[in-house]
Amino acid sequence: MKLLFPAYTNWPWLLVGFLFLSILTLYIYSRLPLRQPWRILLPLMRILAYLLLIICFLQPLLVTQRTINHEGYLPIIIDNSGSMSVIDDYNDDDLLRIASSLDLLPEGLESQDAEELVAQWTKSSNTLEKNKSSISNKHRSEVREILKELKKKSRLELTKMILTPDDKSMEARLAELGKVEFFDLKDDFQKLDRQQINELEANVSKSRLGSRISQIIKAYENQAASGLIIFSDGNNNSGRSLAEVAKQAQDRDLPIYAMSVGLEKEVKDIIIEEVYSPRSIFKGDFINLSLKLRRFGFEHRTLKLKLWHEQKVVLTKDIIAGQGTQHLTYFGIKALKAGINHFRVEIENLEGEALKENNFREFNVKVLQDRIKTLLVDEFPRWETRYANMMLKRDPRIDLHTVFIGSSKKGKLAVGQGAYPESQEALNAYHILVLGDINPRHFSQIQLESIRSFVVDRGGTLILMAGPHHMPSSFEGGALSDLLPFHYSAANKEGVNKYHLSLKEENRHDDLIQLGNSEESNLKLWQELPSLSWVSSTVHPTKATDTLVSAGDSKAALMSRYTSGRGRVLYLGSDSFWRWRYKAGWEYHHRFWSQILHWATQTRTSGSERLIKLMTDRTLYSPGESIIIHSRIFSQDELPLEDATAYVELYNEKEEQLQKLQLTFLDKSGGQYQAKIHGLKAGDYSLKAKVMELQTLGIEGRCKFHVKDTPTSEYVDLTLNRAHLEVIGDQVLPFYQIQEVLKQMKPAQKSEVLRSEISLWNNVYFMIFFALLLGMEWHFRKKNELV
Repeated sequence: MKLLFPAYTNWPWLLVGFLFLSILTLYIYSRLPLRQPWRILLPLMRILAYLLLIICFLQPLLVTQRTINHEGYLPIIIDNSGSMSVIDDYNDDDLLRIASSLDLLPEGLESQDAEELVAQWTKSSNTLEKNKSSISNKHRSEVREILKELKKKSRLELTKMILTPDDKSMEARLAELGKVEFFDLKDDFQKLDRQQINELEANVSKSRLGSRISQIIKAYENQAASGLIIFSDGNNNSGRSLAEVAKQAQDRDLPIYAMSVGLEKEVKDIIIEEVYSPRSIFKGDFINLSLKLRRFGFEHRTLKLKLWHEQKVVLTKDIIAGQGTQHLTYFGIKALKAGINHFRVEIENLEGEALKENNFREFNVKVLQDRIKTLLVDEFPRWETRYANMMLKRDPRIDLHTVFIGSSKKGKLAVGQGAYPESQEALNAYHILVLGDINPRHFSQIQLESIRSFVVDRGGTLILMAGPHHMPSSFEGGALSDLLPFHYSAANKEGVNKYHLSLKEENRHDDLIQLGNSEESNLKLWQELPSLSWVSSTVHPTKATDTLVSAGDSKAALMSRYTSGRGRVLYLGSDSFWRWRYKAGWEYHHRFWSQILHWATQTRTSGSERLIKLMTDRTLYSPGESIIIHSRIFSQDELPLEDATAYVELYNEKEEQLQKLQLTFLDKSGGQYQAKIHGLKAGDYSLKAKVMELQTLGIEGRCKFHVKDTPTSEYVDLTLNRAHLEVIGDQVLPFYQIQEVLKQMKPAQKSEVLRSEISLWNNVYFMIFFALLLGMEWHFRKKNELV
């Protein structure tokens, strides 16, 4: 209890005033004819009143405080992701340690140290050693049965056995460290009771371990926690990074104890790690599929592969015996129908596999049927552009318009109908612009800026085809320089004429460079097709450029791609691909250009409706992912429609409307619109786009997409990832050493100080006492005839 005076800074002036009034009072009363004791009492009562008044100006407070200790918390995360269903191949030593930590050993052994038991268990079987061992033959038989049962337990089952033993000893020990609260890795941030822990299943498809740790750190931010214990195999394939949350825990001063569950060795399993497939393709084309398969064990088994399209098997294949990782490439799956085509690749399940969930992959391919609007501009009809022009005009999928400036009047760039587009809107009506060996001086500054806007703002694709005169030399440092995927070097102006072509390893499965019907045949074709007569060696790719094919000892870029704004840029370092027609005919040259044009339009919107093109950026999502909706809207004259009043409706598989979203127009995009949907649960969904300006035509854009749990690295990387746990854990130990961790931890408490203040100067009792004092003085003054 303390007495405080908040206005104490005024005390000098108050003291001077008090002394003055007191002296004045004593002087006045000394001159009055008073008898004793009033001669003393009356001036004292007046001085006491002055003193109370002075104290009132100091605003006295009576402060009391007491301390309350709150019990701390102990949050525990139980990883229940898919990889926790793996059964690890523990050896007897580890199983014996686990049995000891679970108090499963028979009477007579349970009190012994685990390491001592391991040492005795592994002694040789001769009589001398047996006599030294306290493990009798009877005990050995009992222990073998216990270890046999433990060997059948999955990672999650072993974790639950540690945390919920029958004798409640673990529960009591944890309770000593604070109020225990359990959490799993499901999307909802809910606490688990003991019954829910017993019912946990390892079925979460994505390990959002970092995100869950971050949520717990935030939840206990203002509370005492003795630490955070995590039981996990270290898989973290979604959500926040572990390094980020480790920094959070450090700032919060929250120790994390990581209990590793599993082994750092591959489990016996067959895994489809990845399926490489195009997101979209044109009707009538062939779908190129590449499969990445991993196998651990079963190296001598021939595997059965099936490819399903919707509900029908369209391909079966025997995969011969092999080890480690295999790449298997398939061609010849023809696009079956316009719209979304759903596929499933699966490998037969074999007895003894660690997981069945990673034996399949599902994917969707969108089959397009509207034509690609392409503008090709070159100085003169070179062999490459002549052949490309002739070939692409025969392709029913491509709407090609070609402009040869040298063939126009006075050799100048003509604009208008039948020539080069005269406005930004007219240029934006195209999907692809191909610029050959053309002098950029033919273009005005406004036209060059419109080309840049076509790529960056509208999202079009620019293809640059090298030549000996102007491309790339004349474009360096110009208005389009920030679009170029290269730096020009005049040091070597000679073309490369002796070279070998090489594909970048990580891009060998890229659709853009697939010429053959298998990985092997594709590599062979790139090396053995007729030599190109000229390849420019005057360019060097930028750091942001992805070079797919290089040529010659100089590593000159033959094919390089680059992303700029919403659009794409592709650089072709030669103009003699037409030479591939020698003996091979049109096949590979046509495939080469078809794949380039298809790649160039993969990001554009499409759909069955002529004037409203509607699609999502993907057709298959995981629950909770953001879904981006793209739409391109045209007027009745098939020109891009800008600032339209458009919206999209979301329906579930029962055709119930769930949401209605405004489609936002993207400025200078050639009629493109966008919307986003967040947080959808698993299911099949459809979209309908409606445009008020086209309402009288009764036109609606439509598309479908799916939300479902899909195999991730959760079902691919099945080994214990100790490195991940070391990032977040102040200490990392095997899960069966939980007792060692609990011995180090100390109970956490949070002290709370409760303070109460009583204001004395404006307290009612103070005022009553002050009034009584003044009243008594007045009464006694009246009695002495002074009033």
